[in-house]
Amino acid sequence: LLHDLGSVAEMAAGEMGASADFEKVAAHAVKVNVFHTINFLLKYSKSLRDQVRSGKLEIHGGIYQLETGKVEFLGPSPDQRALVAGSKSSVPPSLFTPKEAAPATVRTAADSAVAPQK
Repeated sequence: LLHDLGSVAEMAAGEMGASADFEKVAAHAVKVNVFHTINFLLKYSKSLRDQVRSGKLEIHGGIYQLETGKVEFLGPSPDQRALVAGSKSSVPPSLFTPKEAAPATVRTAADSAVAPQK
């Protein structure tokens, strides 16, 4: 799920516009990430899609506010209808083997050594 946080931040910044300050972009990025996570679950889980499609399950997003202890409920993903209509599951990027995966933007100790840049 953490694989795509860079794109979530970029999407939030793009939606807020160049004049938005950091705090507003960060707050919006949290909401974008909630829906991104719901979309991830629906895209890669046939069983969840089937349960949502049949009406046996509803997936709603929410944000827990640490300061107040309250939850802001966001409802279902705006993309839910299209994702539930899909019948094909692919493999999440996090399950690719290193040779199959696209070049990572975050390196870990498991990655091979890289020569320093000049």
